[in-house]
Formats: sequence, C-alpha cells, structure tokens
Amino acid sequence: LTIYPNPAVDYIYINNAEELTDVSVLNLTGEKQMIISEKGRIQISGLAEGVYIIRAVSTKGNIYKRSIVISR
Repeated sequence: LTIYPNPAVDYIYINNAEELTDVSVLNLTGEKQMIISEKGRIQISGLAEGVYIIRAVSTKGNIYKRSIVISR
C-alpha cells in the first residue's frame, strides 16, 4: 500500500497492487474519521492536522495499515 504525498495537506493518493474493498482513515485512538470510497485523488481537507492511520482491506482479505501526517 502506497500513500502519497506524506505529509499531506488537502489530498492524498492511494495505490495498491491488489484491489481495495474497504479503506478508512482512523485517528490514533482507532476511531474512524473518514470512509474512503473514491479512487484517485482523495480529499482530506476536512481532517485536522495530526497523525492518522489509513486502514485498507483488499479483495483477497489482506489488511494494510499505513500512517500519514496532515500538516497545513
């Protein structure tokens, strides 16, 4: 799972070799802040500055977690 840019400001891109079925943004306490359903450029301007975890599940059942930093 590749997420860029990191740190991010207003948007991110998510790339993965496998197709993803469930992608969400979690804060550091594990609370869902955002569910991502679109592909390509993903708007994150509604999230406050800080560190977040992107959690993604592939069609094969693999779970990926990556951290991102949002800074403005």
